[in-house]
Amino acid sequence: SYVKHLASLSRSEEVLTEARVTVEVKSIWFEWMAALLRMRMMQDYMQTAGRLQQVASIRYSTGEITLLEKTAIESEYMRLESEFKEWQENSRQVANRIRQVLFLTDSLIPADTSLEMVSLPESLFLAGDSSGRSVLTWYENSLKVKSAEVAIEKARYFPSFFAGYFRQDIDQVHGFEGWQAGISLPLWFFPQSAKVKEMKINREIARNEYEYQKFSTRNTVENLTGELRKLAARIAYYREGALQQADVMIRTGGLQYEKQEIGYLEYLQILHTAMTIRFGYLDALKNYNQTAAQLEYYTR
Repeated sequence: SYVKHLASLSRSEEVLTEARVTVEVKSIWFEWMAALLRMRMMQDYMQTAGRLQQVASIRYSTGEITLLEKTAIESEYMRLESEFKEWQENSRQVANRIRQVLFLTDSLIPADTSLEMVSLPESLFLAGDSSGRSVLTWYENSLKVKSAEVAIEKARYFPSFFAGYFRQDIDQVHGFEGWQAGISLPLWFFPQSAKVKEMKINREIARNEYEYQKFSTRNTVENLTGELRKLAARIAYYREGALQQADVMIRTGGLQYEKQEIGYLEYLQILHTAMTIRFGYLDALKNYNQTAAQLEYYTR
């Protein structure tokens, strides 16, 4: 019935709204954790660069290094400071976005700053027909409502019958009772015909939207699945070799610098390359988790 379809449409809208808020909060949360972890890594890098800057100033004053070396180290430290401040502001803005979505007034302080790769059931990667997914339920129920509205307007072409029993008192005289029956005939055909045509157009619009969303959702799921596989391969690259190489670069670079086998600029370049690898891994994790949240939304 029309009322039943309206109730289903309302419920599906609630489910869809909840799903949208959930994926938005997850995505923002992953972004926040990545920003905080990046700042922590940058602080370690800045401490090393700061020590190098102090030593470089002393060695320049004694004539052990050139002005070019001293300036290059100072420039790198200033760049790090500027980038760190930008990430501080980014982190603050991301936290505010979470508060805005959840309607929170208190400040947010995460109990733990970590970012792990989200584990997804294999069924998500094998998702085929999308007709049962909640993201499409609203469009399907909207189509049912529009179809019911067409049926209601068509019914007004036909006569309506009514009958009823009555009992009343007139001038304090009791016992007036009886039955009444009648028929209601539509007097104006053309206005009602136009109304039916309008409802049919609305139904076709709803049908086209539903079919388009089925097509769009299927393609979106395929694209998200492919993106997840690509990001998973990138994460595996970092875990199976690149991260270990970054650790080796930092460790051996520090030892070579202490033995004066390499200079300031070479050491800074090694640190910069190692940190770029670590930042790349962090970005891959964040992007994977955000994509996974999107896939969960479209396949729930």
